[in-house]
Amino acid sequence: MLLLSACNKSHSSNPTGIGVLPPITDTGANTFGCLVDGKVFVPQKPAFSSYEILQCNYQLVAGVLYLGLAGRDFVHDGSVSFGYYGYIHGDTVIQFTSPWVEVGVCGQYSPKLYQDYYTQLPPSGELHVTHFDSLRQIISGTFWFNAVDSATKDTVHITDGRFDVHYTR
Repeated sequence: MLLLSACNKSHSSNPTGIGVLPPITDTGANTFGCLVDGKVFVPQKPAFSSYEILQCNYQLVAGVLYLGLAGRDFVHDGSVSFGYYGYIHGDTVIQFTSPWVEVGVCGQYSPKLYQDYYTQLPPSGELHVTHFDSLRQIISGTFWFNAVDSATKDTVHITDGRFDVHYTR
């Protein structure tokens, strides 16, 4: 659904270091990154593949505006994503309030296929939209959240997240 980003580091190949994350920008640079339990996560894909590693939508779904953003690492398997039903206007701070996007804002971390960690109640994170340009279809901001694996009850900490992407309507 959306664009691509030329990224070459991931949570598996680079153990720590906020300095490796993309800079915080608001130009539509199509960047996304965060720390997952202190390890760098940046979307990437195998050489010569056409996989979409970065996807962002802000559109009407069942009569309500929905923001969905996902960064995927197809080299090491994994994704970090979040979804929000609601209106975004410029500088907006939204609390991660639910494991289900249908009732609030939900964060998700999937280290591999069929293993998912979701945000929980009480609020366990924050999405801060710092730039929203509806004409150029750019959304930028920062995020952090804690998420729990419902099967094992393990918790993962997503910190220092940042994104600067073009979205589709």
